[in-house]
Amino acid sequence: MTTNERAGTTLIAASIAIVGVMVTHPTGRDAAGAGHGLSTIVHAVAIIAELALLLGLLGLTAHLRSQRDLAVAALVTYAAATMSLIVAAIAAGWIEPPTAGTLNHSFATVGFGLAAIAIILWSIAMWFEQFSRPLAVLGAVSGGVILFGLLHGPELAMHGFGGVVTLLLVIWMGWTGLALRRRS
Repeated sequence: MTTNERAGTTLIAASIAIVGVMVTHPTGRDAAGAGHGLSTIVHAVAIIAELALLLGLLGLTAHLRSQRDLAVAALVTYAAATMSLIVAAIAAGWIEPPTAGTLNHSFATVGFGLAAIAIILWSIAMWFEQFSRPLAVLGAVSGGVILFGLLHGPELAMHGFGGVVTLLLVIWMGWTGLALRRRS
């Protein structure tokens, strides 16, 4: 299996895991942390999936050779996003309320914002590399919508705007995984 195939498969699998997290993500009192039950399992899967996405995106970065500087900037930005999203997941899965809600919201907002910036950077690199122009447009538009929404939009809740943000990111990640697999 080539590096592109492994990276693509990892992105696809992690995207599917994130969809599973979205579907099973607890709400309200069930999402209040406490270190047990469904909330802990869902957030543990989210952490593993975020790390897998980062690994798959390393493969994308390696593939975008002619746009190395943009791709590496995107990877570093996404690594910071991953760290923020992991802290948000830890807060939601293991820390008691009300601290959990404040930490989760703050770190998720920063994480999603950084992820949007990273996707815009990768999309610009994809455009110039002629990797996939439709995917590059989707990434740039999705990243812009996410940033605009985070700055001016509704509350970032998983079963609201946070779900839309996650869905946009997952669609871009999954499509990127498919495109990488095709380039093997």
